[in-house]
Amino acid sequence: MSLFKRLRRALRFPRVGPLINRLRVGLANRLRRRYRDLDYITLVLPVTMPPLPKPRSWLMRRLQGPPPLSLWELDRRFEQIAADPRPKGVVLTMTGLAMTLADLQTLRQSILRLRQRGKRVIAYAQGYGLGQYYVASACDAIVLQTGGELTTLGLREEVTFLKDALDTLGISLDVVAISPFKGAYDQLSRSDMSPEARAQAEWLLDSPTPPFGSPQL
Repeated sequence: MSLFKRLRRALRFPRVGPLINRLRVGLANRLRRRYRDLDYITLVLPVTMPPLPKPRSWLMRRLQGPPPLSLWELDRRFEQIAADPRPKGVVLTMTGLAMTLADLQTLRQSILRLRQRGKRVIAYAQGYGLGQYYVASACDAIVLQTGGELTTLGLREEVTFLKDALDTLGISLDVVAISPFKGAYDQLSRSDMSPEARAQAEWLLDSPTPPFGSPQL
């Protein structure tokens, strides 16, 4: 095909992809402007949220679905909501949070930053465990479903000792500790907690320091 015919065909049938994309964006913005009196935005928090986005290939999206919402992406959404003058606040629906303490602290700080921007944050759940209640304590209000349970029993520590199991196999471990509080190998050389290890564990659990102490709650 000659160059002249290609130019004539391009002029006669221009590519409509960019035009359709501009029309789609313009229509979405026009529809978004219709909701001028926004009240609250509801966000359902997933059970687990990685700290950073985890991209998935097209095949993995087809097999496992879209990647989970990350803490970084949720914080970006909070920033968009804080910059929008229309919504009054956010309702966070919690179905359970199986996350590490560091991730719970990150989520809590994101909620506090949203509140500092003037938005009201409300937590809602059918039941609150310790992790959920810790995050919800950063909100302006905590709503519990009628008949829901509040199981904030506090912190606990569980230790497993393997000395008796090793004895059945004929294995013994000789340990020399430079201090009674140096119990790195107690799990392999003892059948129970030493008085020093128990005192140290109780001191850590009873310590009134953040994140679960009174200064932050």
